[in-house]
Amino acid sequence: MLGVSDAIATAAAVSDARELQRLVSIAAELVASQNSYLIRKLGRRRIPPLYSSGVVYRQDPPEWDLATAGNARFLYMPTADEIVRQGWTDCKGAVPYRLADLRLENPHLNYGVHTYVRRNGRDLMVHLQVSMPTGEIEDPSRLLQQ
Repeated sequence: MLGVSDAIATAAAVSDARELQRLVSIAAELVASQNSYLIRKLGRRRIPPLYSSGVVYRQDPPEWDLATAGNARFLYMPTADEIVRQGWTDCKGAVPYRLADLRLENPHLNYGVHTYVRRNGRDLMVHLQVSMPTGEIEDPSRLLQQ
C-alpha cells in the first residue's frame, strides 16, 4: 500500500490518466483522514468548517503542483490547519478539507473523491471534487470562488 508521500511522489511522474486519478485520489483520502484527526484534536475554533472558515479559492503557485525535494517531484496537498492559516486554497486542499467536514458531520454516509483529468499540452492535470452519497458532485473550488 502506498503511503502519503509515496502516492504523492508517484503521482507526479505518472503519464497514464487512470493511474494518475487513482494515485491523487489515494493522496486526497489520506489528507482527508489527517484533516479529520486535526479537527478532532485542535477543535472547530482552530479549524472551522470549510465554508464558514473565510478561506477563498486561489490557484496554488505552479511550483506547488510539482514541487521538488532532492530528486523527487511531488504534489503538494495542504492540511486544513495550513489552509486556515494561509486563508486560501485550490482543489487539492479544498476537497480533503471538505471531506473531513462531511465525514465528521455524517460518519454513516459515504463521501468520496471525484477526479477528472484533462491535458494541458503534454501535461496531465487533475481536478478534484467531492462525490456525495446521492451521486451528485460538489465542487468546493467553485463554491469558494463565490
